Amino acid sequence: MTTKFLSPETAVQLLDLLRSRTPPPRKITKQEKRIETATVVAEKSMEQTGHVDQFSLEAIVDMKLELDLLYAKWAGELKDS
Repeated sequence: MTTKFLSPETAVQLLDLLRSRTPPPRKITKQEKRIETATVVAEKSMEQTGHVDQFSLEAIVDMKLELDLLYAKWAGELKDS
């Protein structure tokens, strides 16, 4: 789970948090729901038009990058606690 935001150490910390079933902060769950909703809308639009909406695609990618950053911050904050 390496991204441009996660160092190898932070990735290990995040995996430990997920394995321990520590619930993620509300910001993370809200972002995940926004991504899921945007993805469903984009898929339905593509089914109707036959084309991928570039704006929707870029918005989803941006939301996923923000989600990666939220996870990195969460792992980093809890590591220091």
